[in-house]
Amino acid sequence: MKRQQGLTLVELLIALAISAIIAVVSFRLFSISVETKKSIEQQSDVFLELTRAMAILERDFSQIAPFRPVRNPYGEYNDFLAVTYEGLQLTRNGWAVSPYQTYQRSTLQRVQYRLAPRGSELCEYSADSVTDTPCFVRSFTVHLDDDGSFEWKHQVISEHVTELDWEFLLVDEATGEQNLVSTLPENFDRTQPQSLVIHALSVTLTLDDDRRFKRIIATPSRPYEKSSGAAS
Repeated sequence: MKRQQGLTLVELLIALAISAIIAVVSFRLFSISVETKKSIEQQSDVFLELTRAMAILERDFSQIAPFRPVRNPYGEYNDFLAVTYEGLQLTRNGWAVSPYQTYQRSTLQRVQYRLAPRGSELCEYSADSVTDTPCFVRSFTVHLDDDGSFEWKHQVISEHVTELDWEFLLVDEATGEQNLVSTLPENFDRTQPQSLVIHALSVTLTLDDDRRFKRIIATPSRPYEKSSGAAS
């Protein structure tokens, strides 16, 4: 009598169990790979966004025009660099003028940086941004002096910045003393000859994942060299 060859019930159950374990492990590895890929892509997008924001900051601050304050609607002049409750404002040079423009404007530009709260007009909720992280906004105006019809144009340069800190390197060229301060001195007329000069600015961005990025940017010094055109 010939003996039949085949799997017993126990062997079949063991094979099914091993197959199930392999399937679960394979699915888990696939899920981890997909999650890792998404995480890397998100981090890459944040890094590119942050790199672009830092490049914009460096361009603006390295082209500061310290010889040109701006006039407000009351006829008073505001400093070329000022920190207020609305954010940081500065006057920068090097704003390109297209030959195809239908109106005349200066090559100087007034710029403002600030954090706009989520849900505001400048930082709306979107399908991709469901958190309460504010928006890092760069605003600018077409004209420098405010005649009462000042209008800002806005650009969101990051949706991952939760804190924004400014520091200024003040150097007394008469004594060589250096101070890194978070607020600028009051009544600090930068358009007149003086020994106290802003040599650099430090900006620190804190992201929504608690990472912090700091950049120190050298600024044009000796603002009084062009003081003759301060009120023009």
